[in-house]
Amino acid sequence: MKAAAIAEGIYRLGVNLDSNHLFEGMWPIPNGISINSYVVQGEKTALIDLVEDINNKPVEFVQGLGSIPLAPRDIDYLVVNHMEPDHTGWLPEFVRQNPHLKIYITEKGAAILKAFCGIEENVQVVKTGDTLALGGNKELIFYEIPNLHWPETMATFERNSGILFSCDAFGSYGWSGGAQKELDTLTEKMQWTFADPVEWRGAPSEEVINRAASQAKKLAQSLKE
Repeated sequence: MKAAAIAEGIYRLGVNLDSNHLFEGMWPIPNGISINSYVVQGEKTALIDLVEDINNKPVEFVQGLGSIPLAPRDIDYLVVNHMEPDHTGWLPEFVRQNPHLKIYITEKGAAILKAFCGIEENVQVVKTGDTLALGGNKELIFYEIPNLHWPETMATFERNSGILFSCDAFGSYGWSGGAQKELDTLTEKMQWTFADPVEWRGAPSEEVINRAASQAKKLAQSLKE
C-alpha cells in the first residue's frame, strides 16, 4: 500500500491483516485490521510506531515507505507510542537495518523495550511535555497516557499541523482503505474497541479518561498560542 499524505510532510503507512488472522493470537477480527504508522518529515525524519512482523507485512511496510520515497536507513528518530507487537514487532530488525536510529519512548516503555528486544542503546526516555524538534517547522510533543491502554502508552502531537497521533486511544478494528462505507461502521467499531480491549485493562477508566481530556485541553490551548 502506498503511503497516504495527510498533511504537508506527514504520511500514514498502513498495512492490513486479513479477517482469518487472530489479532495477537487471541482476538477474532472478522473485518480484518489496519496497522498504521506515521512519517513526519522536517529537516529530520521521524517515524511514529512500526509494524507487526507477520505474514510479510514488513515487506509491505518498506514498500509503502519507499513510495514517499524513504528507506529504513533514512529515518532519524523512531517514536514508540506503545510496545504491543502490532506497534513494535519488527523493531529489532528495523534497528538492525538502521543502527544509528534514536528511539523516543516513555520510561516504562524503555523497560519493556529492554525486556522484549534487548535494546538499550540510542534510547531517549521522554515524559509529558518533552519535545522533539525536527526542523522545517515540525515539532513533536509527547504526552503520557498510561493505561490507554498499556501502562507505558503515550500519544504524540505535531504542533504545526495540529495532528494528534493518539496511539490506540481512538483506534478500532477493521481495514482502512479510505472508502466512505468504512466510515459508516467506524463509531461502532471504536465503541467495541474501547469497551473491550481498552476499558477492561484496569486503570480506573474514569481517571484515565479525565487525564486524557485534560491533556486535550492543553493541546487545544497550545494551538491558540
